[in-house]
Amino acid sequence: MNVSRSNEPRPLEGAPRFELRIVMASDPRFLSVVRHAIGALADALTNVIRHAYHGEEDKPIRLACSAMGLRLDLKITDHGAAPDMSRICARDPAAPEPGGRGTHVIRDVMDVVSYKTTKAGNRLTLRKEFGRHA
Repeated sequence: MNVSRSNEPRPLEGAPRFELRIVMASDPRFLSVVRHAIGALADALTNVIRHAYHGEEDKPIRLACSAMGLRLDLKITDHGAAPDMSRICARDPAAPEPGGRGTHVIRDVMDVVSYKTTKAGNRLTLRKEFGRHA
């Protein structure tokens, strides 16, 4: 008998499918860009789940990643509650209470951060330029 085992984790029954692939050249200059972008992306997705979807686990989030020239663009679109723009980055990052620093981190590490709400949904665009440091 021939039994094959895969190192791939088996999906949980009923769990949504998730796959993210990044293909890049083996140029070490890309490492800091990816490091900053992934951290900012995690904070942005956390904000969508917590604030736009209020923790609901079955709502769609669209993520589009593209690299053009010497920049990486990440676009996140959701259909949840639009944020109150007066509350974004309103909290003092030095405040002793935990949480509430994600948008500060995003603005600190990304070169361009833009947000707009349209009929197509809420869209956050993040850009990181290759060769620039946070």
